[in-house]
Amino acid sequence: MKMSYALFVLLLWVISLQSNAQEYFQQEVKYNIKVSLDDVNHTLSAFEEIEYYNNSPGDLEFIWFHIWPNAYDNNNTALGKQKIAFSGKRKHMNDEEQRGRIDSLDFRSYGNSLRWEYHENHIDICKVFLNEPLKTGSAVVITTPFFVKLPKGNISRLGHVDQSYQVTQWFPKPAVYDNKGWHCFPYLDYGEFYYEYGSFDVSITVPDNYYVAATGILQNEEEKGSILQKAEETAAVTKYDKDDNVFPPSNPERKTLRFKEENIHDFAWFADKRFHIMKGEVKLPHSGRAVTTWAYFLNNEAHLWERSIEYINDAIYYYSLWYGDYPYDNCTAVHSSGSSGGGMEYPQITLIGNSSTAMSLEMVIMHEVGHNWFYGLLGSNEREHPWMDEGVNTFSEIRYFNTKYPDNRLYKMLSEKENPGRILGIEELKYHNMHRIYYLINARSGNDQPASLRSEDYTRGNYAGVVYSKAGISMYYLMLALGEEKFNKCMQAYFEKWKYRHPYPEDLRKIFQEETGQDQAWFFDDLMGSTKKLDYKVSRFKDGKVLVKNKGKIDSPVLLYGIRDEKASLEKVVPGFSGKQWISLEGDKPEKFAFDAEGFTPDLYPKNNIVRTSGVFRKSGPPEVNALGLIEKPGRTSLNILPVAGWNYYNGFMAGGLIYSNLLPLPRFEYQLMPFYSFGSGDLAGMGKLRYNLLPESNTFRMITPYVAAKQFAVTEESGQYFQVMKAGVEIRFRHRNEVKPVENVLRTEYIRATDIEEIGLGWGFRDFYRIGFDHSNSRKACPWSVNMLLEGSGDYLKSILEANYRYVYIYRNSLDVRFYGGAFVYRKDGLSPLYDFSLSGTPGLGDYTYDYLYLARFEDPASKLAVSNQFVPDQGGFGVNSIKSAGKWLTAMNVSSSFPVPKNIPVQIYFN
Repeated sequence: MKMSYALFVLLLWVISLQSNAQEYFQQEVKYNIKVSLDDVNHTLSAFEEIEYYNNSPGDLEFIWFHIWPNAYDNNNTALGKQKIAFSGKRKHMNDEEQRGRIDSLDFRSYGNSLRWEYHENHIDICKVFLNEPLKTGSAVVITTPFFVKLPKGNISRLGHVDQSYQVTQWFPKPAVYDNKGWHCFPYLDYGEFYYEYGSFDVSITVPDNYYVAATGILQNEEEKGSILQKAEETAAVTKYDKDDNVFPPSNPERKTLRFKEENIHDFAWFADKRFHIMKGEVKLPHSGRAVTTWAYFLNNEAHLWERSIEYINDAIYYYSLWYGDYPYDNCTAVHSSGSSGGGMEYPQITLIGNSSTAMSLEMVIMHEVGHNWFYGLLGSNEREHPWMDEGVNTFSEIRYFNTKYPDNRLYKMLSEKENPGRILGIEELKYHNMHRIYYLINARSGNDQPASLRSEDYTRGNYAGVVYSKAGISMYYLMLALGEEKFNKCMQAYFEKWKYRHPYPEDLRKIFQEETGQDQAWFFDDLMGSTKKLDYKVSRFKDGKVLVKNKGKIDSPVLLYGIRDEKASLEKVVPGFSGKQWISLEGDKPEKFAFDAEGFTPDLYPKNNIVRTSGVFRKSGPPEVNALGLIEKPGRTSLNILPVAGWNYYNGFMAGGLIYSNLLPLPRFEYQLMPFYSFGSGDLAGMGKLRYNLLPESNTFRMITPYVAAKQFAVTEESGQYFQVMKAGVEIRFRHRNEVKPVENVLRTEYIRATDIEEIGLGWGFRDFYRIGFDHSNSRKACPWSVNMLLEGSGDYLKSILEANYRYVYIYRNSLDVRFYGGAFVYRKDGLSPLYDFSLSGTPGLGDYTYDYLYLARFEDPASKLAVSNQFVPDQGGFGVNSIKSAGKWLTAMNVSSSFPVPKNIPVQIYFN
């Protein structure tokens, strides 16, 4: 009995601990920082005092700190490795001038030294041990001096370009500690921030003629007057000299500027002597309170920044209207021509890089200003749940453009012209279609990832295509399914409950459950939490009913639109279903019915979303011919045609056309047909290929693609003498465990029927070949490599082949390339022609008996037709000079070539092969 009672008490205690561990709590940090800029050596000398409040249910013996300037110290940091992985360049932190770091740290508490140590794997994280446990409900004051060598501004967010300074992630700051534990992580380019809320009191000392834009409220009255005077001068400018970007000399006198703010979680500042300044004001929609807005910009893009105050004001207004009023007094956008990215958000201030058009600048400004809500006020963990800020903010970006510019067009992101004509098939697409296409590029090839992963678990393409674009489009879908009024109510409840706090996905989901009375599992579990595909098909219209089939794996709401005079209106929202369903409709019959008429859902194949109520082309619409097509248009059947010309020694000059399917996103059925008329031989030539891409949504198979291809070209100068080859095969692409690595595994099987190369000029015999191969490749940027295995047979031989390639990329992208080739006959019938042997050289066309390559003079003697027949194809032995030698049993070869590791701006490169 005593033992049972003790176990019972212990169990209650454990349950109590687990319950407490799940209760929400939030730490608080108050910062007081003094920093001085040395603009000759590009360094910061600073002293920091923080007051850390422990609101957790337990005592703390240490505090993890982020010291992120150390991320720029070498190529072995997490940032260095990520830069190499994404770009292949080792130069970022290879030179001392490029690097940055933080040092001179001396953590103390009430005058007593504190022991500290670096993270075992990351020099940009450290653990500071407290001299005595910090009790729950208590605070501790920690101080440290620190010195920062600023890196070059072309690496990542922190840095300088000459005497233009971007000072971000620059001071030691405690990592977040919440009911899920410590969240300390190294600095990365992809994947952003997560910090504790608190207050900042920051004093910045700079030469007197610098303008400093910063988080918080400026406390210096004299400097306020100077900024207002600069704003008046800027307002009087009628024309900016975009070529004048020279830095004036720094004044020997120095000034100290003080900034203060409450209820924020980070602090950034930007300094430049060349800034123009604009000042504006916006009244908030709910409270009517006025917010002062500022734009700091440079000459080189001043013409684009003339409406920047409007962009900032409109972003603040719409975000406040939809979610909740902006609570701070100031909001600033800063232009930096040396910024390493398009834009980057910090509390109350955002950094904007160069832009190409006014619309692209407006997009970046409003997106980054919007992060004051989704990152600033709603401080979700961007490293673990990046869609909660980037995805929700991308949705708001789409909503902004559709509200402010109902007839917006995507081409205005690319061109300043009001009517630029046809641009790659995008002239009719609206801005939000860009995000739909970004997602579909990977989704159509089975390369997409769930939106619920950590930021470092994404490939580069999916970080944009899923975290931003799929999540943004899916949020828009959610709004349309719920109705804007109900959706706004959910988001405003989310804002009110979680502002100045750290929400998780389950907290946002709970708000939607409470406000709508529904779980919204189709959104949170299927669209955000998986790679299941959404694919509704509008199949038939009959007697006032529309037949809709669910060909995908997600039973999400059906948004059925009626289209009249090319304008769509939402007719009905139907709960999601599997299989097929007739949907009854009321009212006048429109010209068309459509699921998702304007591309506001991540539907996999929008081309099957429309059915016409009358006419010949009920499902596809009449075909249209494009001179230069690139982007798929939902509801349209496009025939893309390009004029092409060609030449070879036998056909002479050839004229023809390329007829092809849209290229982006990958179509289910793709085709490329290239017919020619040959003026030399007076007959037809050309080639073509048809492919059908299947997505099995399997844990093993990523994509299965059956295909057929054909080719015909002349082989003599006489008319009617040509070769023909027809191929049919299947490519099976497999999934792999670590999707961040650019690994590809492909199984290929192929049947080939080709003109017998032994009978060229004698007759029209054909020979059959069979191939099965497996390709494994890692296309990483720094050191890509691949291994290809192949079995090839005909009636009287069977070959086995192995080829391996490795590229070592030097600092400046010059490379050392190594290739190994090995081949052996498994079976070889006596008397087999040497034409089927292994060749030392890739030059003779005779060795290409399956006509895999195109030659200018396939059957000519290289000695007599030097100009056209010394064509090198790096296969088999891969000799760089012609050789008629061949091997009838086996052949191995190693090929090495390299350019030397010299800077790429040197005009002459040294190369050996």
